[in-house]
Amino acid sequence: MKRPSAVVMVVALAAMLTAPAFAEKRVALVIGNGAYTASPLSNPPNDAKDMAALFRGADMAVVDRTNLDLAGMEKAVSDFVKLLKGADSAVVYYAGHGVQVGGENYLVPVRETVGSEAQVRSRSMAVSDLLERIKGTGVKTIILFLDACRDNPFPGSSRSAARGLSVVPTVADVETVVAFATEPGKTAADGGGRNGVFTAALLKNLAQPGLNIAEAMIQVRADVLAATGGEQQPRLDLGLSRPWYLVDPAVAAAKAQAAAAESQAQLAALDKEMADRQARIAAAKDAASREALELEQRKQEASRAAKQLEAESLARTAELRRQAADAEARKQEQVQASVRAQEELSAAMAKRRAELEKLGAQGAAADPDAMVATVERFKAAITEIEGQFESSWREAERGIRSGFDPLFAVLAKAEPELWETDAEYERRKATDRGKLDADMAGTLANRKAALEAELKKQTATLTAQLATALKALEAKTWTVPASQVRVTVGDYDRNTRLWPVSVESLDPAVEATEQFVIDFNKSKDIKTELVAFDRAVKAGALAGEVCWGIRPDPANGRYLVVLKNITLRNLENGKAVASSAPGK
Repeated sequence: MKRPSAVVMVVALAAMLTAPAFAEKRVALVIGNGAYTASPLSNPPNDAKDMAALFRGADMAVVDRTNLDLAGMEKAVSDFVKLLKGADSAVVYYAGHGVQVGGENYLVPVRETVGSEAQVRSRSMAVSDLLERIKGTGVKTIILFLDACRDNPFPGSSRSAARGLSVVPTVADVETVVAFATEPGKTAADGGGRNGVFTAALLKNLAQPGLNIAEAMIQVRADVLAATGGEQQPRLDLGLSRPWYLVDPAVAAAKAQAAAAESQAQLAALDKEMADRQARIAAAKDAASREALELEQRKQEASRAAKQLEAESLARTAELRRQAADAEARKQEQVQASVRAQEELSAAMAKRRAELEKLGAQGAAADPDAMVATVERFKAAITEIEGQFESSWREAERGIRSGFDPLFAVLAKAEPELWETDAEYERRKATDRGKLDADMAGTLANRKAALEAELKKQTATLTAQLATALKALEAKTWTVPASQVRVTVGDYDRNTRLWPVSVESLDPAVEATEQFVIDFNKSKDIKTELVAFDRAVKAGALAGEVCWGIRPDPANGRYLVVLKNITLRNLENGKAVASSAPGK
């Protein structure tokens, strides 16, 4: 058996040392349909070929086909589904005509006559059926790229299929990403070059190391908007709980390290070869042999110099990739830590809400102190939750920023490549800095939005309960006990037929006095009413009622006792003789 060379052994060792401890199995299905009879498309076959190469470069197993009829599409999907056994991610890319009927999306095969809704359903492939077949394999993540929003592929037909595509329903229990070439109901450009506008942007941005799919699609959208003057607006429906990368930073770092190790091994082999040749030069017996060897050595020295530059560049790239992968891992750890903190806080708040639920019943209690206490407890609970969420946000922000710090440090240490001018190098750094700033801003905005949504969710019930408690408090009326209300009857003036009566609260918490003047001139039956009143006075049957309530005074952080009404009542018949409200 031939013994492996030192170069091969070093490269293999580097690959083992730098490869990720766990590599996900990912399988891609790529279909490009362009050879339509009615409305042919030039780019989809090219799009499919280039996307398949992109996916293979990201170490995916790929099933790629072009210009398929319905039977061919079914066969491609069957082959794809077979490969998905034990896979973690299923990636589907389709370029070609697509239509919607009744809100359902269909991928249109070539060589099919589709002129009605029924024909669309029977002669095209439903996206929902495709997704269900993929889900049945047990994959954890489904990524779907649809560059299938071209305009009416069947001009002059009587079909009732709608323009563009509709939103793809969420696949239950599976992490899902659906990327549309344009907004639902709109159409996308096929493009005038080799690739469609949307696919060209995918090819440019998806494979950038360190960019997860959400970040890459932001760049894709920006490129498509720029290329179409804002006419075509890609859409991303994201249903992920963790980042998904076409090129994982750790994998990119491993490949860069392997390439650097291979280059160093080749350099070492060159050094050994040159050392051996130098020994032969020294041992040469004649001038001609020595001259030939020296000429070969000078050529080899030039090759070595070029290889040295290449090795240094690869080493720098490998180091930058390693640092970027480490920084990305730390960033994700910080993000996940903030997510966990949010979840723990949510759980704590759920428990807190359960404890406060018992206070709701106290909102209708007769005890004013209990009602005020209920309101204050709800306020305190909301303030407590807001404070804890504010603390959680500060911690999340600190963690996210600290996670990005190493990425900015890597960028600051970046050196110009050999082929870059100073101006090109500065432009590249500025672009990379802009992307990193946007990435951090987006991460911060997403985390803050998630926290604010959770805060709103956590406080919604408490806020409603607080409003109910406040409403009950403000509507509640209490009455000063009769023993603490003094009624003083003055002298009756027979000439004016006026009888003064004073009602006074003796409760120090409810200071109130009302001077009533009973005017018997207004009576329908003066004699009867006057005699009845006189009898009540002599029998001590007149009683005063002092009714009061509570009104919050937020500006001063207190509650005020407010008079609602004072009534003079004849206890013999229970009727109110006089009544007044404060200020009247």
